Amino acid sequence: VGYGYVEKTICLSEPYTLYAWPRFYELSSQHTIMGLGHYDNTIVVATTGNPMLISGSDPESMGVLSLPLYEGCVSSRSMVNLNHGCMYASENGLVLVTTNSAKLLTENAFSTEDWQKIKPSSIHATAYKNGYLFFWDNGVKKGSGYIDLNNGNKGVMWFDEHASNTFLDGNVVQMINKGTAAMGGIISKYTSFNPEY
Repeated sequence: VGYGYVEKTICLSEPYTLYAWPRFYELSSQHTIMGLGHYDNTIVVATTGNPMLISGSDPESMGVLSLPLYEGCVSSRSMVNLNHGCMYASENGLVLVTTNSAKLLTENAFSTEDWQKIKPSSIHATAYKNGYLFFWDNGVKKGSGYIDLNNGNKGVMWFDEHASNTFLDGNVVQMINKGTAAMGGIISKYTSFNPEY
């Protein structure tokens, strides 16, 4: 089943037919939707309020569960699919949504005041080695951070590297940065992110 959204509406396609999106498959959210992700047979809906889970195998009878964590998503590009859940950036930190639960994963890693300094609405992210790699730009400084979900005791590791966009090439994150070419045009520079820690 394909999925997408418009404002407060989640749209589902016919199974195996991505050009057919019947209106009677649509579901509504109380809050504006910021991003969608998935794991297993579950769609994660990040909103400006609390996250939602949509599950099932038939778009005519999907179950909807609104999770009791009021941590709204502040950046659509921060939503990332992981092995057993999804993560996104909120005003207070990074939220991890897994089966029937959501939690502010970074609650003990830093204060909301420190988190605000990196401008969480600027965050974009990607999955990397079962972790969450995110990039930020507060208008003065730029950087990145990484959370290893295999070892949550490490907390957030911070780096100076920044990218305007990323893509995965095998197990390596390729970072895209814009620079100025000799003729004044814009070119993309690719670098790899493979930190040893």
